[in-house]
Amino acid sequence: MLNNISDISFMESQCTGCGACANICKKNAISIEPRDGYFLFPTVDEQKCTNCGKCRKICPCLNKSKKVSENGYPLSFGGFIADPEVRKESTSGGAFSVLADYVLSKGGEVCGAAFVDGHTVKHIIVDNKQDLKRLHGSKYVQSYIGSIYREIKEYLDNKRYVLFTGTPCQVAGLKSFLGKDNELLITVDLFCHGVPPQKLFDDYLDEVTDGNIDSVKNFQFRNKAVNGWKDFYITFEYSKGKYQCPGNDDTYFQGFRDCLTLRKSCTNCKFSKLPR
Repeated sequence: MLNNISDISFMESQCTGCGACANICKKNAISIEPRDGYFLFPTVDEQKCTNCGKCRKICPCLNKSKKVSENGYPLSFGGFIADPEVRKESTSGGAFSVLADYVLSKGGEVCGAAFVDGHTVKHIIVDNKQDLKRLHGSKYVQSYIGSIYREIKEYLDNKRYVLFTGTPCQVAGLKSFLGKDNELLITVDLFCHGVPPQKLFDDYLDEVTDGNIDSVKNFQFRNKAVNGWKDFYITFEYSKGKYQCPGNDDTYFQGFRDCLTLRKSCTNCKFSKLPR
Protein backbone atom coordinates (compact mmCIF):
# COMPACT_ATOMS: atom_id res chain seq x y z
CA MET A 1 0.00 0.00 0.00
CA LEU A 2 1.37 3.38 -0.99
CA ASN A 3 2.02 5.63 1.99
CA ASN A 4 1.56 8.95 0.17
CA ILE A 5 -1.04 11.62 -0.39
CA SER A 6 -2.56 10.20 -3.58
CA ASP A 7 -5.87 9.00 -2.07
CA ILE A 8 -8.42 10.31 -4.56
CA SER A 9 -11.45 10.03 -2.25
CA PHE A 10 -9.67 12.15 0.36
CA MET A 11 -8.66 14.66 -2.30
CA GLU A 12 -12.16 15.40 -3.52
CA SER A 13 -13.80 15.91 -0.14
CA GLN A 14 -11.09 17.30 2.15
CA CYS A 15 -7.94 18.48 0.36
CA THR A 16 -7.53 22.26 0.35
CA GLY A 17 -4.55 22.44 -2.03
CA CYS A 18 -2.50 24.18 0.68
CA GLY A 19 0.79 22.79 -0.67
CA ALA A 20 2.26 21.50 2.61
CA CYS A 21 2.78 18.02 1.15
CA ALA A 22 4.70 19.31 -1.87
CA ASN A 23 6.92 21.50 0.31
CA ILE A 24 7.81 18.69 2.72
CA CYS A 25 8.81 16.22 -0.02
CA LYS A 26 12.60 16.28 -0.33
CA LYS A 27 12.43 14.18 -3.49
CA ASN A 28 10.15 16.73 -5.20
CA ALA A 29 7.81 13.87 -6.00
CA ILE A 30 4.69 15.96 -5.39
CA SER A 31 3.46 18.85 -7.51
CA ILE A 32 0.37 20.98 -6.95
CA GLU A 33 -1.54 21.18 -10.19
CA PRO A 34 -5.06 22.01 -11.42
CA ARG A 35 -7.15 18.86 -11.73
CA ASP A 36 -9.30 18.89 -14.87
CA GLY A 37 -7.83 22.34 -15.46
CA TYR A 38 -9.44 23.94 -12.42
CA PHE A 39 -8.94 23.26 -8.68
CA LEU A 40 -5.46 22.66 -7.28
CA PHE A 41 -4.61 19.18 -5.99
CA PRO A 42 -1.34 17.33 -5.30
CA THR A 43 -0.08 14.93 -7.94
CA VAL A 44 2.42 12.24 -6.91
CA ASP A 45 5.18 11.03 -9.22
CA GLU A 46 5.36 7.39 -8.17
CA GLN A 47 8.77 7.02 -9.83
CA LYS A 48 10.26 9.61 -7.47
CA CYS A 49 8.22 8.72 -4.38
CA THR A 50 10.10 6.72 -1.70
CA ASN A 51 6.92 5.96 0.26
CA CYS A 52 8.30 7.74 3.34
CA GLY A 53 4.87 8.90 4.44
CA LYS A 54 5.90 12.45 5.34
CA CYS A 55 3.26 13.98 3.06
CA ARG A 56 0.47 12.19 4.93
CA LYS A 57 1.94 13.07 8.33
CA ILE A 58 2.27 16.74 7.40
CA CYS A 59 -1.21 17.12 5.87
CA PRO A 60 -3.24 19.47 8.11
CA CYS A 61 -6.49 17.90 6.85
CA LEU A 62 -5.48 14.39 7.91
CA ASN A 63 -3.73 15.52 11.08
CA LYS A 64 -5.47 18.67 12.29
CA SER A 65 -3.89 20.11 15.42
CA LYS A 66 -6.15 20.17 18.46
CA LYS A 67 -3.92 22.62 20.31
CA VAL A 68 -5.76 25.51 21.96
CA SER A 69 -4.61 28.37 24.13
CA GLU A 70 -4.46 27.94 27.90
CA ASN A 71 -7.71 29.86 28.24
CA GLY A 72 -9.49 27.96 25.47
CA TYR A 73 -10.41 30.46 22.79
CA PRO A 74 -7.90 33.19 21.92
CA LEU A 75 -8.26 36.75 23.17
CA SER A 76 -9.62 38.87 20.30
CA PHE A 77 -9.46 42.53 19.36
CA GLY A 78 -10.83 44.71 16.58
CA GLY A 79 -9.02 47.63 15.01
CA PHE A 80 -8.13 49.68 11.94
CA ILE A 81 -5.24 51.84 10.80
CA ALA A 82 -5.57 55.53 11.70
CA ASP A 83 -4.16 56.78 8.37
CA PRO A 84 -7.23 57.46 6.15
CA GLU A 85 -5.23 57.20 2.91
CA VAL A 86 -3.95 53.71 3.74
CA ARG A 87 -7.42 52.71 4.90
CA LYS A 88 -8.89 53.91 1.60
CA GLU A 89 -6.44 51.75 -0.38
CA SER A 90 -7.10 48.73 1.82
CA THR A 91 -9.96 46.27 1.41
CA SER A 92 -10.99 46.56 5.04
CA GLY A 93 -9.36 48.47 7.89
CA GLY A 94 -5.71 48.31 6.87
CA ALA A 95 -4.48 46.29 9.88
CA PHE A 96 -2.25 44.26 7.56
CA SER A 97 -0.26 47.39 6.69
CA VAL A 98 0.53 48.03 10.37
CA LEU A 99 1.79 44.50 10.91
CA ALA A 100 3.77 44.53 7.66
CA ASP A 101 5.44 47.86 8.51
CA TYR A 102 6.44 46.44 11.89
CA VAL A 103 8.02 43.34 10.37
CA LEU A 104 9.84 45.35 7.70
CA SER A 105 11.19 47.69 10.39
CA LYS A 106 12.73 44.60 12.01
CA GLY A 107 14.48 43.70 8.76
CA GLY A 108 11.99 40.93 8.12
CA GLU A 109 10.05 39.52 5.20
CA VAL A 110 6.36 39.81 4.34
CA CYS A 111 4.57 37.05 2.46
CA GLY A 112 1.13 37.29 0.87
CA ALA A 113 -0.90 36.85 -2.30
CA ALA A 114 -0.17 39.10 -5.29
CA PHE A 115 -1.27 39.42 -8.90
CA VAL A 116 1.57 38.17 -11.09
CA ASP A 117 1.49 39.00 -14.80
CA GLY A 118 -1.65 41.03 -14.23
CA HIS A 119 -4.08 38.23 -13.35
CA THR A 120 -2.34 35.15 -11.91
CA VAL A 121 -2.54 34.96 -8.10
CA LYS A 122 0.55 33.62 -6.34
CA HIS A 123 2.15 33.98 -2.93
CA ILE A 124 5.31 36.07 -3.01
CA ILE A 125 7.76 37.42 -0.43
CA VAL A 126 8.69 41.11 -0.27
CA ASP A 127 11.22 42.97 1.87
CA ASN A 128 10.42 46.64 1.18
CA LYS A 129 7.50 49.08 1.36
CA GLN A 130 7.39 49.73 -2.37
CA ASP A 131 6.68 46.08 -3.19
CA LEU A 132 4.34 45.78 -0.22
CA LYS A 133 1.60 47.43 -2.30
CA ARG A 134 1.45 44.26 -4.41
CA LEU A 135 0.06 42.41 -1.40
CA HIS A 136 -2.70 44.92 -0.64
CA GLY A 137 -6.31 44.18 -1.48
CA SER A 138 -8.45 41.06 -1.67
CA LYS A 139 -7.87 38.36 -4.25
CA TYR A 140 -10.91 36.13 -4.60
CA VAL A 141 -8.90 33.38 -6.28
CA GLN A 142 -6.96 30.50 -4.74
CA SER A 143 -3.32 31.55 -4.71
CA TYR A 144 -0.52 29.23 -5.77
CA ILE A 145 1.84 28.57 -2.84
CA GLY A 146 4.74 27.00 -4.74
CA SER A 147 7.81 26.58 -2.50
CA ILE A 148 6.92 29.49 -0.19
CA TYR A 149 6.85 27.36 2.98
CA ARG A 150 10.42 26.23 2.34
CA GLU A 151 11.53 29.81 1.75
CA ILE A 152 9.87 30.98 4.96
CA LYS A 153 11.66 28.24 6.92
CA GLU A 154 15.00 29.44 5.57
CA TYR A 155 14.30 32.99 6.71
CA LEU A 156 13.24 31.79 10.15
CA ASP A 157 16.33 29.58 10.43
CA ASN A 158 18.39 32.69 9.67
CA LYS A 159 16.67 34.55 12.54
CA ARG A 160 14.56 36.83 10.32
CA TYR A 161 11.05 37.97 11.17
CA VAL A 162 8.36 36.73 8.77
CA LEU A 163 4.75 37.86 8.37
CA PHE A 164 2.59 35.36 6.46
CA THR A 165 -0.96 36.14 5.43
CA GLY A 166 -3.29 33.76 3.64
CA THR A 167 -6.42 31.62 3.95
CA PRO A 168 -6.87 29.64 7.19
CA CYS A 169 -5.95 26.39 5.42
CA GLN A 170 -2.74 27.95 4.07
CA VAL A 171 -1.78 29.14 7.56
CA ALA A 172 -2.50 25.62 8.83
CA GLY A 173 -0.37 24.20 6.01
CA LEU A 174 2.56 26.46 6.88
CA LYS A 175 2.39 25.66 10.60
CA SER A 176 2.09 21.95 9.88
CA PHE A 177 5.11 22.13 7.56
CA LEU A 178 7.21 23.97 10.15
CA GLY A 179 6.18 21.53 12.86
CA LYS A 180 6.66 23.93 15.76
CA ASP A 181 5.94 27.49 16.80
CA ASN A 182 8.48 30.22 16.12
CA GLU A 183 8.46 33.58 17.91
CA LEU A 184 9.75 35.25 14.72
CA LEU A 185 6.72 34.14 12.70
CA ILE A 186 3.52 36.19 12.63
CA THR A 187 0.57 34.63 10.79
CA VAL A 188 -2.60 36.36 9.64
CA ASP A 189 -5.46 34.26 8.33
CA LEU A 190 -8.44 35.79 6.60
CA PHE A 191 -12.12 35.65 7.39
CA CYS A 192 -12.30 33.32 4.42
CA HIS A 193 -15.40 32.87 2.29
CA GLY A 194 -13.77 30.13 0.20
CA VAL A 195 -11.67 30.04 -2.97
CA PRO A 196 -12.54 29.77 -6.68
CA PRO A 197 -9.89 28.34 -9.03
CA GLN A 198 -7.46 30.40 -11.09
CA LYS A 199 -8.76 28.85 -14.34
CA LEU A 200 -12.28 30.14 -13.69
CA PHE A 201 -10.92 33.63 -13.03
CA ASP A 202 -8.93 33.45 -16.27
CA ASP A 203 -12.02 32.31 -18.21
CA TYR A 204 -13.96 35.27 -16.82
CA LEU A 205 -11.25 37.78 -17.74
CA ASP A 206 -10.83 36.27 -21.19
CA GLU A 207 -14.54 36.75 -21.85
CA VAL A 208 -14.75 40.28 -20.44
CA THR A 209 -11.68 41.45 -22.38
CA ASP A 210 -12.59 39.68 -25.64
CA GLY A 211 -9.45 37.58 -25.50
CA ASN A 212 -7.11 40.32 -24.30
CA ILE A 213 -6.49 38.79 -20.88
CA ASP A 214 -2.69 39.16 -21.19
CA SER A 215 -3.07 42.96 -21.20
CA VAL A 216 -4.95 43.08 -17.86
CA LYS A 217 -3.33 45.26 -15.20
CA ASN A 218 -4.21 47.04 -11.94
CA PHE A 219 -6.98 44.58 -11.08
CA GLN A 220 -8.92 45.43 -7.91
CA PHE A 221 -11.75 43.38 -6.45
CA ARG A 222 -12.90 46.06 -4.01
CA ASN A 223 -12.03 49.47 -5.43
CA LYS A 224 -13.26 52.31 -3.21
CA ALA A 225 -12.10 55.11 -5.51
CA VAL A 226 -15.29 54.95 -7.61
CA ASN A 227 -17.96 55.26 -4.91
CA GLY A 228 -16.11 55.29 -1.60
CA TRP A 229 -17.26 52.91 1.11
CA LYS A 230 -20.88 52.90 -0.10
CA ASP A 231 -20.50 50.34 -2.85
CA PHE A 232 -17.30 48.61 -3.92
CA TYR A 233 -16.40 48.23 -7.59
CA ILE A 234 -14.40 45.65 -9.51
CA THR A 235 -12.00 47.49 -11.79
CA PHE A 236 -9.05 46.85 -14.06
CA GLU A 237 -7.37 48.19 -17.18
CA TYR A 238 -6.63 46.36 -20.41
CA SER A 239 -5.64 47.08 -23.99
CA LYS A 240 -9.12 48.15 -25.10
CA GLY A 241 -9.93 50.37 -22.14
CA LYS A 242 -11.11 50.05 -18.55
CA TYR A 243 -13.54 47.67 -16.85
CA GLN A 244 -15.61 49.12 -14.00
CA CYS A 245 -18.56 47.28 -12.48
CA PRO A 246 -20.34 47.29 -9.10
CA GLY A 247 -19.25 44.16 -7.27
CA ASN A 248 -22.71 42.68 -6.89
CA ASP A 249 -23.40 43.14 -10.63
CA ASP A 250 -20.22 41.37 -11.73
CA THR A 251 -20.73 37.76 -12.86
CA TYR A 252 -17.49 36.44 -11.31
CA PHE A 253 -18.24 38.04 -7.95
CA GLN A 254 -21.86 36.81 -8.04
CA GLY A 255 -20.66 33.22 -8.34
CA PHE A 256 -18.14 33.73 -5.56
CA ARG A 257 -20.64 35.50 -3.30
CA ASP A 258 -23.25 32.77 -3.71
CA CYS A 259 -20.72 29.95 -3.09
CA LEU A 260 -21.24 28.50 -6.58
CA THR A 261 -17.56 28.50 -7.58
CA LEU A 262 -15.76 27.25 -4.44
CA ARG A 263 -13.83 24.00 -4.03
CA LYS A 264 -15.56 21.17 -2.15
CA SER A 265 -13.39 21.44 0.95
CA CYS A 266 -14.56 25.04 1.38
CA THR A 267 -18.14 23.92 2.00
CA ASN A 268 -17.02 22.09 5.15
CA CYS A 269 -13.86 23.97 6.11
CA LYS A 270 -11.98 22.65 9.13
CA PHE A 271 -9.86 25.78 9.52
CA SER A 272 -12.12 28.86 9.34
CA LYS A 273 -13.55 28.47 12.83
CA LEU A 274 -12.42 28.69 16.44
CA PRO A 275 -10.26 27.61 18.10
CA ARG A 276 -7.48 28.68 15.77
